[in-house]
Amino acid sequence: MRLFVSLVVYALSVSAISSFAGLTFFFGYIIFIIFSTWSMRENPALITKALQATGVVNDNLIDNFKNVDIVFAFQALEKEEYRMNNYLDKERQEYLDVQTRLDNLSLYQKTINFVILAIMLTVCYLQKGEIPITIIVVSIYALFTFDGLGKGLVELWEDIHRLSEAIIALSGGERTLIVANNVSNSSFFILAKDLAIGYNDNPILKGINFIVKPGQVVEIRGPNGIGKTTLLRTIAGIIKPLNGKIQIGFLDRIAYVSQDSTLFNRTVIENICYPDEPHDIEGVFELTQRIGLSSLIAQPEDLIKYKPGDFGEKFSGGEIQKVLLARAIISGAKLVILDEILNSLDKESVAWLKYEFRNIFHDRIVFFVSHQDFINADIILNLSEFKD
Repeated sequence: MRLFVSLVVYALSVSAISSFAGLTFFFGYIIFIIFSTWSMRENPALITKALQATGVVNDNLIDNFKNVDIVFAFQALEKEEYRMNNYLDKERQEYLDVQTRLDNLSLYQKTINFVILAIMLTVCYLQKGEIPITIIVVSIYALFTFDGLGKGLVELWEDIHRLSEAIIALSGGERTLIVANNVSNSSFFILAKDLAIGYNDNPILKGINFIVKPGQVVEIRGPNGIGKTTLLRTIAGIIKPLNGKIQIGFLDRIAYVSQDSTLFNRTVIENICYPDEPHDIEGVFELTQRIGLSSLIAQPEDLIKYKPGDFGEKFSGGEIQKVLLARAIISGAKLVILDEILNSLDKESVAWLKYEFRNIFHDRIVFFVSHQDFINADIILNLSEFKD
């Protein structure tokens, strides 16, 4: 506002000496303002893209924080680092585009400012035959001061657009076996010897011994709080054992599904196929229908089109568990860990899983915890026997 007042005052001061020079000065800067406003037309799109890029980076950070167990279990840390670096590179490029645009705009404004003053001085000289010292002083002042008029307009426009973006952001049949290929490996095994687990050097269970081979299902039993989840997290490599050893042969990834697991803020198919890129859309769609997601995923395109958050309250804890279970089925993981996943599933989905369980996981090792009568396990670990 101060600059606008100065513009009027100095235009009147110049007009008192040379009316034509005063009019040139005033209307020249009116043109300057119009140009500055017109040149902003692409700024909102660039700013929006930059803000969206920052939003994607923030979402990915939150995703990884919420799903750190999944990332480590699937040994996908390198993949997530690569993904984050790509997002950061894109964010830097978007902000560089904004800055380049603003720098170019500033250069144009300085050029127009200089041209306006040159024309005004020329008009004054032609009318008076000389250039009074007052007009020279006004020109010098305008050259170094009124450039900020255009900059102020650009910044004001940016602030208004960022505020509007923030407001918008705050406003809400036949049985078919679907399994990953090349899972079987005759040399794959899991061995625990004199294993002690716990936190902060305080063991809660010790002396755990077992060996499990592909095709075997292990049920972990024990009262609440005894350490069932701690054992599963130790097997998954999320936490380290306090003593003893756990040896896993030829393992590239682990499918870890717990009652507390969450989903990434990505499309449904990206969540199901994690950590791989989305593939076999038709096969994934068929699995979602059999696993009980048909009310939300009505056609294959929905897998690519929607994120879990798009369904609102319809995407309950049960639907989250179904997506996580679908991920475990098609992941190709040789070791599958299921921690209390039945609690949120409906009866139809539990019945389907019971019926298909041995077919789906016939060549993998499965550890599971469940308070329901689920499936006859090959090995039962009663953790009460290992209580410290």
